[in-house]
Amino acid sequence: MAFGRQVRLILVAGTDNCHLEDMSQTGARVTLTRLAPQPRDGVMLVIGEERIFAMVVWHRGRECGLAFDKPMTAQDLARFHASLPPRSITG
Repeated sequence: MAFGRQVRLILVAGTDNCHLEDMSQTGARVTLTRLAPQPRDGVMLVIGEERIFAMVVWHRGRECGLAFDKPMTAQDLARFHASLPPRSITG
């Protein structure tokens, strides 16, 4: 599912606001604003009140791919989609 919504990613180096570009039951693709995690870094994706533990599996510039520690059910994925903040309007 493509999202393009603002979420947070908590890393060892700090917390970064990021855009959730895409999300499936097993992982996500995010674009960070300032931090650049390395493959195999453990992270926490924060979507509203929900927390998802994941590992960075790749990164290119500010974009990175995450593999969730535990796959989500289709119902969980739909619930996360519903809890996302509204899309921000950028010029």
